Amino acid sequence: MSWNSVPSRYQNGIIRGYRVSYKQKDDTNYPWQNLNLDSETYSASASDLGKFTNYTFVILAFTSKGDGVPEEQTVQTDEDGNYYNK
Repeated sequence: MSWNSVPSRYQNGIIRGYRVSYKQKDDTNYPWQNLNLDSETYSASASDLGKFTNYTFVILAFTSKGDGVPEEQTVQTDEDGNYYNK
């Protein structure tokens, strides 16, 4: 998945990085997986995804004061266990 930097008018401080979290949608036994990335990284890859499975992804930027507004997206993997940003 990939994203753009937070526009300066929406930044409430210096962006320290991005946090990407994902889990199987509607599966309470599947724990959230978390990736913390630096402020210059605008893409991430999730591994070990199941075939034809729905996942919820949440991404947010964070500053020294805390987390920004999370953006959520649900995707379904293909037969190879991969998904593609649309």
